[in-house]
Amino acid sequence: MLTIYLTTHNRPVTAIKAIESIMSQTDRRFRLVVSDNSSTNELLDLISPCEDLLYIKRPKVLSSIDHGNVCLSEIRTEYFTFFHDDDLMLPNYVADFWKAKSLFPAAVAFGANALVERHGKFTGLSFKSMRPYIGPITPDNLLRRYFSHNQSGIAPLPSYIYKKEALQSLRFDVSGGKYSDVQWLSSWAARGLMIWIANPVMIYRLHDSNDGRFESRHDRLRFLAYLKSSSNRFSSEILEDYRFFLYKKLLPSLKTNEHGKVHRLLSKFIFVHRYQRLCRLSFYQALINKALIKLFMSLNKKV
Repeated sequence: MLTIYLTTHNRPVTAIKAIESIMSQTDRRFRLVVSDNSSTNELLDLISPCEDLLYIKRPKVLSSIDHGNVCLSEIRTEYFTFFHDDDLMLPNYVADFWKAKSLFPAAVAFGANALVERHGKFTGLSFKSMRPYIGPITPDNLLRRYFSHNQSGIAPLPSYIYKKEALQSLRFDVSGGKYSDVQWLSSWAARGLMIWIANPVMIYRLHDSNDGRFESRHDRLRFLAYLKSSSNRFSSEILEDYRFFLYKKLLPSLKTNEHGKVHRLLSKFIFVHRYQRLCRLSFYQALINKALIKLFMSLNKKV
């Protein structure tokens, strides 16, 4: 059985739409738990009683990480997922998971594609692929998708379904800040086989109030520390690519005389890194793969 946790916080209207999309699944092999972390009872007043739906009102408002960890402690089914209250499931979300599970029974986590909606308009797929399934997704190639060049996108967090047996003591880590989801996914990729489903199973909605849009310099530096402490899990290229990503973000705030030396050092690193990546085989592999995927997607549109 699959437990779908819908985690919600002060978004009663969008949460109801998310619930409706979940209850419209073509495959009913799931149980829905609505975990309401709101400061009001508005959602409770809007929810209609349903046999397949369990509503839980948290007694006090928790941080998003603490809320997720409380839900993890309650998981009792073989598989589980966390869905967001501002996204929508397509009717095939559950069905496509069970199909993938039958093909890859040893997998501990399944991510999937999504239709991306930005400010009410569809802008494309979350990732592009020429194959119906991508895998194995390792910690290294997962992080490449986030921070390296010429990549073809990522499976969004709400699309992931996990095997409880592999969870063990793993929990969301507050030390990751806004990158705690990336740390979480890389930990799953290290625990066993991770597969991505290329067919879109959800609508991933990007808007100004998305939690993931807000991050701080401290968050980015904490993630750098995480990569350094996990150097046995990732290649040195991942660390260098993240430094490049981070330093480009930091440079605009260092254009003052008091930070002149740091600005020059980071600028030098960025300059050198741009040329070093041209010496990597992985850079050209990604470039060729992206070009082939673009051609494949273009030809399929014409068919």
